Amino acid sequence: MENNNNSIPKIKVCVRKRPPNKKEISNNDIDIIQQKSKKSLVVKELKNKLDLSKYIEEHYFQFDRVFDEDMTNKDIYEETVRPMIDAAFKNHSKVSCFAYGQTGSGKTYTMMGDPYAKDLTCPGLYLLCSYDVFNYLQEHEYADYEIWVSFYEIYCNKLFDLLNNKNTLEVREDGKGTIHIVGLVEKQIINLKNLMDIIDFGLKSRTTGVTGANNDSSRSHAILQIDLKDQEGESQGKITFVDLAGSERAVDTIDTNKQTKIDGAEINKSLLALKECIRSLDQGKLHIPFRQSKLTLVLRDSFIGNCITLMIANISPCLSCSENTLNTLRYADRVKELRKDAKDKNLKSESKEEQLADLLMMPRQHNKTVKYNVTIKKNNPNKPLYIPKKGDVYHIDDIVNKDKKYTNNLKVNKDFNNNNFSDKVSKAKSTSSLSSGKSKYGFTSKTQKNYMNPEIYISKYEDIQILSEEDLQKYTNEHEKLINNILTEEDNLKKEHKEHIDEMVETIKEEVNGLNNVDKLGSDIKVYAETLNSILINQMYKIQKLQKKLFNFQNMLKDEEALFSKFNNEENITNNNINDDENDNEIIDNN
Repeated sequence: MENNNNSIPKIKVCVRKRPPNKKEISNNDIDIIQQKSKKSLVVKELKNKLDLSKYIEEHYFQFDRVFDEDMTNKDIYEETVRPMIDAAFKNHSKVSCFAYGQTGSGKTYTMMGDPYAKDLTCPGLYLLCSYDVFNYLQEHEYADYEIWVSFYEIYCNKLFDLLNNKNTLEVREDGKGTIHIVGLVEKQIINLKNLMDIIDFGLKSRTTGVTGANNDSSRSHAILQIDLKDQEGESQGKITFVDLAGSERAVDTIDTNKQTKIDGAEINKSLLALKECIRSLDQGKLHIPFRQSKLTLVLRDSFIGNCITLMIANISPCLSCSENTLNTLRYADRVKELRKDAKDKNLKSESKEEQLADLLMMPRQHNKTVKYNVTIKKNNPNKPLYIPKKGDVYHIDDIVNKDKKYTNNLKVNKDFNNNNFSDKVSKAKSTSSLSSGKSKYGFTSKTQKNYMNPEIYISKYEDIQILSEEDLQKYTNEHEKLINNILTEEDNLKKEHKEHIDEMVETIKEEVNGLNNVDKLGSDIKVYAETLNSILINQMYKIQKLQKKLFNFQNMLKDEEALFSKFNNEENITNNNINDDENDNEIIDNN
């Protein structure tokens, strides 16, 4: 979807990779982001398999522009923002620039530059834009223009004026659908220093806080609007910079106070609302849910009408932030798809999974992901391990040895099991107190089905035969899916086991309390007996529920073991056939 007035896309999405910070350098973190071209990058995520061996999952992404850690704010401005400023003056467009990403990824640095740099040697997009705005005012065509600036923040879904002692603002919509921010102070700017003083004043009032990921995290969305007005006060163009608050997972706020957790929840809700608006626009819906959040309500003009929008997705380079980095890239990837005309999308050619991913704004990485086994390089005195240069971190390609891909690859699936994996399964079965079907309380469920007991479970792969290359490929794919399911179920089992332990602790406290009360004068032994019976029944139910989960997991391990044995048999048959052919050839040669 292109802008009618020029060749600038209506929505442009760029990605900026920041350099490693001091914490990442001191922790010997690993750089997992590699720029493939000016428009593409790959995330090399280091993971562990079930047997604790290492593998890398590569995620490929493509955007309008990718900037690495060596690119400055000025480089980014020249390529992306300056054409938008030209459009604001020449085409009277409403242009917006968003900085998005996890907390600590460099959004505020991109917008404001280095606040500790002397003589503004590292300006941000705010200052660079200001230079061009006042350069335009020197031209005769725009000499009568006036520059009016407003600066406000959205914190916990409330608006506060950063130029007026953080007074609370109200958002109103008139009968024509125009959004008005009641009480917002606009100040006229006469020179560059005046503008920067106002921005600096507003930033000092902005709400910040400490999170598990950043000691100086922006807890609000900061919105700077530069309105270009003529002598009659009519707007001739608008420039909006939006420094979005850091997106974050709940785990990043685990060591902070209650208010910080509430902030994080509100931030994520507003970002979700922004995504919902983008999704509705992408699907060409008549109703766009701008009212779900104050953020989307006040920024409605950024997505409709004569507008141009730039999103700069800021990402961290290191392995410790891989989950947040992937979330940011997937979010940005969905925003990028807004530029495609919904009528031009051939949904019939997409699978049901693809259509569902479109509706739910979920990542679609099935054809953009590559997996392969790796081993960590060991330090050799004759050939020392790669040492990062000062101010850098380890790079993933320099510390691992790449093995063969294991996606749909039989030989690597064998390697997966060669690390005593089958021995671990056998040991787990022999030491499991639940494999006999009895609980430690001495009862056995009469309703328990036979398939739940791993001792009598017969795998569906016991009787299969691999007779052709098609069979081999079919069961190789099934084995791969089975391994992925085992990894998922392992996490689910451990999670439920931990929850079960927490519940049992509370139950024991209740039992101890019942014992103490029954010894008191006037206690009712009948009430005690009924309460104890209720507790035991509840325990039995929960144990059986967890036991069923465990049995299903053990059955999956049996399926994997049975299927893998078929692969070994198939390989032995092939080797025997080869040996027979060699023997026949030797006999022929001797004759």
